[in-house]
Amino acid sequence: MVALALVMALAQGPAPEKGVFRPATGTPASWEISTSHTLMWNGLPYVPVGFRIQGSPEEVLRAKSVGATDLLVELPAGGDWNPTVEALEKSGVRYAVSVGSAAPAARGWVVDPAKYRRIGIKKSGPVVISLPGATRAYGVLISDNNGDTQWSGELKLEGGALVHQAEIGDSTENPIPHTLFVYPETSSLAQIDAWEEFDVHRDRLLASLRRAKFGPGFRGLFNPAGEALSLRSQAERVVPTNRFYQMEFAKYLEGRYRSVQTCVRAWQMGGNSLETFEDLTRLVPLFNGNKGPLQFWDPKTSDMIRVGSRNNAYWSDAQTVVDAAAARRFDRLATAIRQVVDVPVVQDWRGWASPYEAPRSALTGVAARVRGSSPSELADDSARAASSAIRMNRPSWIVASEIDPGKDAQNVQPGALVADLALVGVRGFYFKPQKPEWDQLVAGAGMDPGLLPLTPTPCFYPENATSPAAPQRLPGNCYWYPAPASGNSLDLGSAFVAYRYADPNNPFTAIWTAGGSGRVKLRMSAPQSASFFTLDGVDPNAKVAKNGVDVSLGELPILIKGIDEIPVPEIAFVDTVARFERLSKAAEAANRDVAQEKYGFKDAANGFDRNPAGSFAAMRFNYWRLTLKHAPYTWIEAEATRTHDFSEVLPTPGACGGSVLALRTFEPGNFRSEYTVPIRTEEEQTVWLAGRFSSETLAGVNLLLNGQSLFIDPTPVSGYGQGLFWYRAGVTRLAGASAKLSIQVTLERASDLVLDAIVISPSNYEPRGSLPMELEIPK
Repeated sequence: MVALALVMALAQGPAPEKGVFRPATGTPASWEISTSHTLMWNGLPYVPVGFRIQGSPEEVLRAKSVGATDLLVELPAGGDWNPTVEALEKSGVRYAVSVGSAAPAARGWVVDPAKYRRIGIKKSGPVVISLPGATRAYGVLISDNNGDTQWSGELKLEGGALVHQAEIGDSTENPIPHTLFVYPETSSLAQIDAWEEFDVHRDRLLASLRRAKFGPGFRGLFNPAGEALSLRSQAERVVPTNRFYQMEFAKYLEGRYRSVQTCVRAWQMGGNSLETFEDLTRLVPLFNGNKGPLQFWDPKTSDMIRVGSRNNAYWSDAQTVVDAAAARRFDRLATAIRQVVDVPVVQDWRGWASPYEAPRSALTGVAARVRGSSPSELADDSARAASSAIRMNRPSWIVASEIDPGKDAQNVQPGALVADLALVGVRGFYFKPQKPEWDQLVAGAGMDPGLLPLTPTPCFYPENATSPAAPQRLPGNCYWYPAPASGNSLDLGSAFVAYRYADPNNPFTAIWTAGGSGRVKLRMSAPQSASFFTLDGVDPNAKVAKNGVDVSLGELPILIKGIDEIPVPEIAFVDTVARFERLSKAAEAANRDVAQEKYGFKDAANGFDRNPAGSFAAMRFNYWRLTLKHAPYTWIEAEATRTHDFSEVLPTPGACGGSVLALRTFEPGNFRSEYTVPIRTEEEQTVWLAGRFSSETLAGVNLLLNGQSLFIDPTPVSGYGQGLFWYRAGVTRLAGASAKLSIQVTLERASDLVLDAIVISPSNYEPRGSLPMELEIPK
């Protein structure tokens, strides 16, 4: 049955985390984390506004000279902290320590065949590739013609580089290119070592904590595992060579599969001589994602074992063990720290990772490093850390551990940045030092105490649904937070906006109007099972009707739970039918072949009463196909290239067409993708490029269109999906039936980027999000 509107609220969770800090001198201090994600110290809110500095007495004095009262100080694990601690206590500031030394990096075989490869080898001869830090390397030489393995074996390393003598059946006429895939054994910053190296780091850190004579000013420890680039990487995967990893992996496999042969089938392995789970754990897969030969390599025997499909269970099994080990070690480290010095233990957010995403975590808080000065920049960088903290097993402290306003620092007031971050839920603020006069403003800033109780009620959305959703405050003291759940934005026509949040513990569909409000019939096959929740407490007055539910919809999302299908507004169905009819008539008048789209659309529309969600999705698919046939603009999916030397095509929810063309390289180089572009008009047109770039990689992107060089405006126009943005790439005029487009990328160092789509359009068509621009055909 349909529920009445309810204000979405957090479920009653466990009691707040509490502790008692006993300084080397002075009286003990009690602390706890409140439900407003604030650190309460001796019963009073502690909301620091200060600086993040390098740990030294000199830096402490410099910060004190501009009036600082709160500091986050970087100190290395294993070092003598007492000189800095003494300076901190003598200055009278309150302070926390962030472990500034590098986190223990995982050592093992790096499996990223889309990145570690040398393409275009056409003749026999030496192949030299720089691999600093590698101790061993394995290689596989593949023919690009048929995918056959021409050679495989260990590669010779000399002075930080591999030197391989490629032997190819040379042909003077039309030589066949080959690709050498390389698998280095090295330490990778893409993954933390959760075994022996972690123990070494733990012992060094605890020794520093035991030696340090913390006084009454001490407030917490940040980054207990040290500085890490990422706490979880799915692109560059590492197969650890650590024996304790292999022991844990073997135990996990035995518990899951019971027999070796059952595991062999789950990994889709061909004939092999492996007899124990321990044998399985030493295997190195040569595939990852869409790249690499479908084989396992056994470093002990040098055997190669064929694999039936990329969609086997190996990487899922391995990642489960790595994530569980990381979460367990983080928890044990946080517990050990609390036993030495009982203060909050906070981790900088480094991706959706198990240390704070696990069902239970011993961490006391999550921190964000924030870049920029606009409200949207601040929200984008802090909302993910806030989301992880809010979804932890108990109230957790939310901190901005480094706020860097960048080049605009002198044009913005620190107090304004604090206020904007406070609306996200942040309750601690440490700035990157700038010029003394601006630092004095920071020292005098503070958070408005009136904001403390205004902890936003969270409404989560999957990262894939960025645009329409985005980190921002909503009416009713709610806030949109991204989360690592599955899901995507939904195409319900131009009048409605929606996304699906597919978290197994809290699935729902969010839907609202693109403007205005009124009664709407939502078509669904099981209306009695649907429940409706509003964010502002206003009753949506949901009434079960024939084939659906009548409900009041406006510009604030309503959450629909209890059903797996996507509810479809009846108005959207009627509007799509009308638009398709007008569009097909206009396309036929222009002598375009639309028979396939008309048949597909009609067939889907006829099934709408039986299956509203599935039928409407098929209708919209054919509608967009017809739109692109008749549009005055040209829309090109980047992965639809006729030739390229990028890394791979990656399925990417939230991207245009659901995929991107990705480039990951471990060495500098020049890369390109090429397209044939149909010309729709000889009038002036704007060229657009969508993708994910850093400022450095974007500077190396050049578009060559019929010989005209177009460079990208570095300021994005709009964003969507997982960090994708639209960029303007200049204006052009084209003549003839088609043009040649080449996207050329020059990279000076190892880099990652993706291309999503290219649009060439008249000035009145500006791309937004992942869908084409809608055409307005007169009625």
